[in-house]
Amino acid sequence: MYYYFINIQNNIGDIMIYIIIFISKLIENAIGTLRLILVANGKKFIGAILLTITTMLWLYTAYIVVTPIESSIYRMLAFSLGAGIGSYMGSVLEEKLAIGNNLISIMTTNKNIFNILNNRNIHYNIVNIDKEINIDIITPRKKRPEIVSYIRKYDSKATIIFQKVLIDKTKDYPLHN
Repeated sequence: MYYYFINIQNNIGDIMIYIIIFISKLIENAIGTLRLILVANGKKFIGAILLTITTMLWLYTAYIVVTPIESSIYRMLAFSLGAGIGSYMGSVLEEKLAIGNNLISIMTTNKNIFNILNNRNIHYNIVNIDKEINIDIITPRKKRPEIVSYIRKYDSKATIIFQKVLIDKTKDYPLHN
């Protein structure tokens, strides 16, 4: 009976270690993914701070995983699952924060597109007018869904392409806010 009680305590301790490994690796990778995206968007100082945090978390987690000589396969599994799910969570978090700017390119034959954009006070540049009108809008990423749904509301056949852009801060670009 006493041996059984000790065994249960050891199993609970092992499970807690697996959970700690998983959670710390999940947090480390979520922060690491967010850090990469921030640095790519020119936020170098915040990126450096986040790298310091992720390095400390990695050292702590790696220590827990490799310290015991018998290194359990479950510790490695918790480490790996935390890494994968943390990376995914970092991407989801960045998507929610919507950091950066987008270039929205609209291709349409609808001549009323100018009225539609002017009614919403959306700044745009005309790229080309032939049979098809090509318009570019530079906007913060947070505003992209609003603009795209507005355009779709009035022109469901328009082709809309968006891409990430970095803006030269020394120039004054018409940026839709």
